[in-house]
Amino acid sequence: MSERRLINTCARLLSKLPFGRHPALFFHPALEGYQNYTFGCRSGPTISPRNLFHELGHAAQFGPQAFRDRATEFGFAFRTPHRVWVKGVP
Repeated sequence: MSERRLINTCARLLSKLPFGRHPALFFHPALEGYQNYTFGCRSGPTISPRNLFHELGHAAQFGPQAFRDRATEFGFAFRTPHRVWVKGVP
């Protein structure tokens, strides 16, 4: 899929979501993950709208209240609320 076609496809799919036309929602086809306040469409060598929606899914997991603290310029901050002990691992 060409970059222009990918951008158009992602924009069309996003426009169907309630927040899809928000002026602060940025995406880039060649970006992987979430960086610099921009959602990426690339995962490894694959560039696809599916990857964009995967990253948006991470943002939805946090919810709007936690998004400010969990989304940073450098990516998402994943934390567990307590320590998890694995048997047999010191």
